[in-house]
Amino acid sequence: MDSWAQFHIRREIPRAVISEQMRMLSLALPCTRPRAAVRQMSLQSRPTGSLHAGCNHRGGQVSSRQKCSTNFLASTRRSYFSKAKRIYDTRHRVVTSCDAGALESAASILSSNPLFQSYLSSLENDPLVTKCLTSAVVFTASDIIAQTTFDRNSQGGVDAARVGRFALFGLAVHAPLFAFFFQQLDALVDPLPLEGVANVGVKVAIDQVLWTPPFLAFFFFVQASVLQGRDFDQGVSKVREVLVPTLKVNWRVWVPANCINYLLPADLRILFINLVSLFFTIYLSTVANDETDDA
Repeated sequence: MDSWAQFHIRREIPRAVISEQMRMLSLALPCTRPRAAVRQMSLQSRPTGSLHAGCNHRGGQVSSRQKCSTNFLASTRRSYFSKAKRIYDTRHRVVTSCDAGALESAASILSSNPLFQSYLSSLENDPLVTKCLTSAVVFTASDIIAQTTFDRNSQGGVDAARVGRFALFGLAVHAPLFAFFFQQLDALVDPLPLEGVANVGVKVAIDQVLWTPPFLAFFFFVQASVLQGRDFDQGVSKVREVLVPTLKVNWRVWVPANCINYLLPADLRILFINLVSLFFTIYLSTVANDETDDA
């Protein structure tokens, strides 16, 4: 047989097979309504009884072509279903393994980070000292950034005395007060029959409504009067001027941040607060020293 004949046979055989399958499928289409197809398949699988296996649901004889086309259609559906199930199972396993791999990778990064491990070890051995030092570093960095970037009263340099005042407040006031507040807040709210979102919502409400306004008032008063050796009236005037606008900005930042913060373990809350405070304290430093430098 020459090459042209072989090529012709290879081309015509698949075309003939496809044409036959399409013809068989077209013969089966009038009987492929959902109930009729299922009933026809069930009747063919039954032994001979009140209805013969060679009869359709209307009592007529089923031809060999109809039987063949019905079987072909059923096998095609089963193969498509099996293939879809295999694809789903494969993708599900891949997604599950990827999620597990991501969690394991994140955990391994934290566990292998020497700086993070040192921080956790310090929290366990000396929790209050670690929190105070961390807060002092954050307040120092925030005030330096505020002076060099946003402060309108800055003459191009860094006011070391102002940085020292901010660092002292973070070391001796901010960290001890917030550590005590978090401890008491957990002791107050956790025994209540509240879980999940309700527990976090109560803590955020107490934090932002009962704790934050007096703390910010105290912060601005200390920065404007006590730490700069000025009189009481100047501190009160500063609080009246900036407290309400600062509270509005504070709620936009700290309400969503605290929703995350109260889901963390108690020992890690000061670290999370200091990370957010690194940016928020820049704003506080700018507001607290906006006019007091010229007073």
